[in-house]
Amino acid sequence: MKVIGKIDGLPLFEVDRGKYIAVNLKKGKCHTMWSWYANMGKWADDFEKCSDIPDELECLNLIEQDKEDIVEVFSKYEKDINSEDGQQMLDDQEEFYNWLDEDREYNWFDGYTDEEEDD
Repeated sequence: MKVIGKIDGLPLFEVDRGKYIAVNLKKGKCHTMWSWYANMGKWADDFEKCSDIPDELECLNLIEQDKEDIVEVFSKYEKDINSEDGQQMLDDQEEFYNWLDEDREYNWFDGYTDEEEDD
């Protein structure tokens, strides 16, 4: 398991291809998903590609506490992950992730948040 970024400010961990966990420390919740990219523009607008977060140990502790529920939910994703559409989504997600610049926040609707708009 490794940190791959932040989705709407929440640390995002990749357990394996098609198994992702966003951690909300303030609420003490782990959000599992089979594709974080599929959520962009829906419940999440911002993504920052990064490999280091300051609260990583606290996130890992929360994941450890919820691991039984997380494993159960991940098993329900197998159909989506293994489908042709699911594999295409994961390929698109990988392409998008590789395109992103490290340590820059990207907004789904506006692009990189640190770029100034032309007048």
